[in-house]
Order: sequence, then C-alpha cells, then structure tokens
Amino acid sequence: MFFDMKLCVKCGVHAAVLATALVASAAYVQDPAAETFSGVSGKAAENQKLVATEHDHQALRSLKVFDYDARACVVEVGAGSLAGGKGISSVGRVKVCEPSSAEAWQTLDVGDGRFITSVQVCTQTQASGTVRLRGVRVQSASVRADGALKPSQAATEIQLAGCKEWNPRRACPKGAVATGLRVNYEGAADGFSALELRCHRLKSTDTGDAGT
Repeated sequence: MFFDMKLCVKCGVHAAVLATALVASAAYVQDPAAETFSGVSGKAAENQKLVATEHDHQALRSLKVFDYDARACVVEVGAGSLAGGKGISSVGRVKVCEPSSAEAWQTLDVGDGRFITSVQVCTQTQASGTVRLRGVRVQSASVRADGALKPSQAATEIQLAGCKEWNPRRACPKGAVATGLRVNYEGAADGFSALELRCHRLKSTDTGDAGT
C-alpha cells in the first residue's frame, strides 16, 4: 500500500505539471472574422500595394526598407510564428522604383516572440509638394498564454537621411497584431509616401475563443 501511495502522489505531480504545460503552450492564430486596417501614417496616395501573410499562424515581425537615391522604393516584410519559436519567415516584398545611382537599406526587427502592433512614419516634403517616406517606427507586443497581448515598452525604428517630420502613429485595434503592410505611393519619382497595417485579432486553436 505504501508503494502504491507513492506512485499515486508522483502521478498527481506529473498530472499537475502536464496541465500547466498545456495551458502555457496554448496556440493562437489569426481570426479571419476580425480583420481591420490601422489607418495611414504619412501621406495617403492613390497607388497602393499590400503584402500580407499567407498563413494564419503568422504575424509581422520585421521590415527591411531599401533606399534608392533618397527614395524609399522597396520594403521586404518578415513574419514570426504565433505558435512560438525563433526565426523570421519571408512574407514578401513591394517594389515601386529602381535605383539610378545610390542604394542602401535598413532593417527593423522587434525580436523573437514579438509582433508589430502599430506604425509611424517619418516624411520629408519636397519643393514640389510631394512627400517621401524617410523613416519607420513600430511598436510591438508578445502574446500571453491567455491570448492577451503584452505591449513592449520600447519602440523600434529606422531613420533614413532626410527624416524631417514624424507623422501620427496608427495602431491595430486592442488585442490585434499586424498581419500585412500596405504601402502608398504617388509614383516612382518619390517612392513610398505612407504605410498602413492590416490587422487581425487572435483566436485560440484549442477553444476557438478570440484573445482579449
């Protein structure tokens, strides 16, 4: 009997540990019924292109902006997995102009386990009145075990030469993360003029309930 009691206690401990592990490993994906857009930071334009995740377990984590002759012409978008783990998966790229002489690039990455939740761009107005994107600042959050978002305290940003004015920040709704990026541009002569996030709230793969 004493031997059986020891086994029972030991099994109880293992069961408690297992239950805790299951709670901690709850996975979340995009809720297709809760797609929204953040609104535009920068100068909205008629020309727009969207690059977005193809898989519901991904959310945006990184942006790489290519600067051609003082024009932000290309952005490459990277995603992290909402299921956890390290590494960046390529979402895609948008290209609106070509370099003629100078080429440079900068990358922002909010880090493993974090996802972009807001965007803010820096712009420069040309003598002609056109607007060029010259910087990007994002805020991010991690996903807690209960599906709620834990915001990061610090912003992550890149600045290109000629950054003059930070435009108003545009954020995903509460409880939502960025799953796509839409660029605005007037034409190749000036490159990007604004950015906007596609956003999704999250739902649990275990219960189907949306995160809060």
